[in-house]
Amino acid sequence: MYTLTIDNFPPTLHARLQDMARHNQCSVTQQILTVLEQYLTTSWPPASPTLSETRFPKTDRRWLSTVKPLAVGITITEEWLDQAKEEGRE
Repeated sequence: MYTLTIDNFPPTLHARLQDMARHNQCSVTQQILTVLEQYLTTSWPPASPTLSETRFPKTDRRWLSTVKPLAVGITITEEWLDQAKEEGRE
């Protein structure tokens, strides 16, 4: 086991950890380990945005104008894409 020392730990953060530990009936050290483990196993490494997400964020629909029509006679519209997404989630 390693020992971790944190200098200049903010008092408000320490108080929140104490409250969490009290609520979970554990020590502050156990609570810190739990929080770190939960964060690092679910959020690390952070997902890198794809090139298209970098150029056109999800809230930006300008990319639709760059889509070429398919040769099968389907016109891809924003409504068509939204419907396809909803059907895929069912």
